Amino acid sequence: REGASPRHVPHRIHAVQAVPYTLNGKRVEGAARTTLEGKPVKNMASLANPACLDQYRVLDRSKAA
Repeated sequence: REGASPRHVPHRIHAVQAVPYTLNGKRVEGAARTTLEGKPVKNMASLANPACLDQYRVLDRSKAA
């Protein structure tokens, strides 16, 4: 932590059951970030596991509390 820039040191770490992936098997970190920001994900149809974003919505609400 001491040698890393602030951008590379997370403020919080949360365990989730799944990370969103595309139908082609690529990770979609942007969808998780967008959900955490409380914004709608634009292309939900391209996600293989869109239900996993529900956990990120719960994290968004707990952050606001």
